[in-house]
Amino acid sequence: VDGACRPVVETCVGAKGARSACAKDEHARVEVARDDDGNVVSRRFFGATGEPSIDPDYSVFEMRTSRDGRGRVVSESCFDVGGKAVECKDTGYHRSAKTLDDAGRITLVHFFDEAGKRTTNLGTYEARYTYDNYDHLVEVAYLDETGKPTSTLGASSQKTLYDAGHRVFAVLMYAGAEPASYQGCFTGRVCPSDPWHAVRVERSDSGELVANHFYDANKQFMQAIDCRKKRCFGL
Repeated sequence: VDGACRPVVETCVGAKGARSACAKDEHARVEVARDDDGNVVSRRFFGATGEPSIDPDYSVFEMRTSRDGRGRVVSESCFDVGGKAVECKDTGYHRSAKTLDDAGRITLVHFFDEAGKRTTNLGTYEARYTYDNYDHLVEVAYLDETGKPTSTLGASSQKTLYDAGHRVFAVLMYAGAEPASYQGCFTGRVCPSDPWHAVRVERSDSGELVANHFYDANKQFMQAIDCRKKRCFGL
């Protein structure tokens, strides 16, 4: 921790007390940099023996975060071990920039390459967010340069449903008004290798994530993923 007792290093330790990977094929140590207000502005990833590693979401050595005057995250960008701007793996962009409303909710996300020029995230030029009266994110629309729906890995929008406890219950992918056969996954999540349309979140009586149940565009069950072992939807 630093002089203000804020964490600046996070280390995963195995059963025998030795530094070890936080999960299979992942980093073991994260070094955190903060601004004068204590906000995290950089996270750098290292292996069990101190060698450079990669973060579990974008597969890069360093993730940098920019904030507005109120401390809210407004952009994230990817860098290699030498501090060079690089693509956030397999996305097509280096930096994502968020527009927030007065309530601090994301309304738009734009994408930029290493040279600072607008680009796409797997075909999406602009992501537009919609919320319900409870401030739940209910839809993200994938748009092209003209503001029209575009296809990203087989889907033009994602919709999220919530249970009576205001927790994520399901995420559904659409191509226009029709169920999509989505060929990808979300950052920090694990999905089937085959195209899917929807994922239902299973929880224990205490609300703990138990499993993700995936369904195809024909509403047929595909497979379940154990949330105790894999990164799941529903957080």
